[in-house]
Amino acid sequence: MKNILLLAALFCSFLSLPAQAGAYFGLKGGLEDIRVKDKDLDLREFESDLVGSAFVGYHYSFFRFDLEYTYHPEREYADKTLKMTNHTGMANLYFEPPVKSFLMPYIGVGAGINYHDTEVGTESDSNTSFAWSAAVGLGLEVSNHVYLDVGYRYMDLGKAKIADEKIKTRSQQGYIGLRFEY
Repeated sequence: MKNILLLAALFCSFLSLPAQAGAYFGLKGGLEDIRVKDKDLDLREFESDLVGSAFVGYHYSFFRFDLEYTYHPEREYADKTLKMTNHTGMANLYFEPPVKSFLMPYIGVGAGINYHDTEVGTESDSNTSFAWSAAVGLGLEVSNHVYLDVGYRYMDLGKAKIADEKIKTRSQQGYIGLRFEY
């Protein structure tokens, strides 16, 4: 009985906190290192470039949920014999701890799909694979309902397939973005 009363009191205390709710949208971009790895060819290379994404979501209390599209431009590996472009669609969930400040830290996870467009020499192939991500960042309220996000994200983009080979694709991003909330 004491446990039930304690849980009820805890639940009511969360309900009494001011809840921020509403839709949001935004853009973010930054630098990305994509690593490709093929165990048979011993291909372990990084290629850095810019990355950009657009998202739309909903914010309720300490949680944000959004749908995001990320474009990873074409990159060349293995002395320019391997070319790869990626497009990622992801559903993300973020938790923002209840901090009373203009700075709001957050952590997030995401799951979705990644479309690989791969080319080796004259051979090309494309496929779709499962993708997931983990993020950490800091939101800065620059004006009423406008936030500047700065963060880091790790993305596992799945495996690209070409010529009966599977190439693991991983991404690390440092990003900055603007988020507009209603």
